[in-house]
Amino acid sequence: MEQRYLFECEECGKKFYLDKSNVELHYGVPYKTKDGRSIFITYYDCPECKRRHFVQVDDAHSIQMKKETSTMFKKLSKKRLNFKDIPKKQNEKFKKLNKKLEDYRFELKKKFNGQIIKASDGSEIEVHFSM
Repeated sequence: MEQRYLFECEECGKKFYLDKSNVELHYGVPYKTKDGRSIFITYYDCPECKRRHFVQVDDAHSIQMKKETSTMFKKLSKKRLNFKDIPKKQNEKFKKLNKKLEDYRFELKKKFNGQIIKASDGSEIEVHFSM
């Protein structure tokens, strides 16, 4: 079963679910910063007023961290499914890495919030993250 998340537009106040049948979440869309750095932004558009809500930003470092976190999560999940104990040290390592990823992504949001970035078509936008 697909998960559905209730959101409220910061512009018009409309409440809606984010799912494939209603509002699509666009993952990791490539943009360039003023200094040419590649970043990847996740966003959705309000179905009522069409305001674009930027919700996450990644760069090469956070993507690598996400891969490590996902790999570790899969290993721990496999142990759980096989009814095996997960060593406390492994579980703590996963939590620490996941928290580090969250913190890094938050810092990226703060760094790029209000900045002008370029889309792949060359157009420029000022990005404001929904916190």
